[in-house]
Amino acid sequence: MINTIRQIKQGNSKAFKAIFDRYWNIVYRFTGLYLMDNYEKEEITQQVFIKLWEKRELLDEEKDLDGLLFIITRNLIFNHIRKSINEEKLAETLQLATEASNEIEQGIEAEDLKKYIDKLVHMLPERQRTAFILSKKRG
Repeated sequence: MINTIRQIKQGNSKAFKAIFDRYWNIVYRFTGLYLMDNYEKEEITQQVFIKLWEKRELLDEEKDLDGLLFIITRNLIFNHIRKSINEEKLAETLQLATEASNEIEQGIEAEDLKKYIDKLVHMLPERQRTAFILSKKRG
């Protein structure tokens, strides 16, 4: 294993593929402990190996690769869950803001309509205006 890690550090894609083939199912099953969606599990699993390849120069030949993959996977899962929660909160906030905006808009429209009606009522001849006002007061 030490030799394989050394080869990966040197950019050997065949050594990386060997690690990928060996650990892909293990990482994928681990993601299943936290994620239900197969697409999300595959995405996280792919990200684990992308991150491993991108940070290959930092690999320590003396450290356990299983542990490193576990840590990378766990961190990516937690970040994904945190992001999902934030997106849900954002969607809820946007929904509430939209509803509030609609209520405000309806309130403004109602107020504008009331002002317009009042203006029209004041334009009526006095007798019609009085009759209209009395009819509205009595229901």
